[in-house]
Amino acid sequence: MLKVCIFKNMAANYNRVKNTSNNVLSRTHYINFLKEEDKFFSSAKKFNGYAQDWSLKIIPEFFNSLKFMAKMGIEKLKSAYYYNK
Repeated sequence: MLKVCIFKNMAANYNRVKNTSNNVLSRTHYINFLKEEDKFFSSAKKFNGYAQDWSLKIIPEFFNSLKFMAKMGIEKLKSAYYYNK
């Protein structure tokens, strides 16, 4: 079933996020960076195992590692932005 969208609740949530301090936002994005870093390292470990076995699974795992590395970079940039703001 579809959820009814109530704009009053959305506005209250947006206002709460908008008024959050920059230090809290910076820490939040840094925590997200650490989570993505953990995913990247586990993906890189799988990639290394597939490379040693000469498996064709190496190709999707390579792109998966790139995806996590890009997400890491984005979260790091967000964290630095809010830290220096």
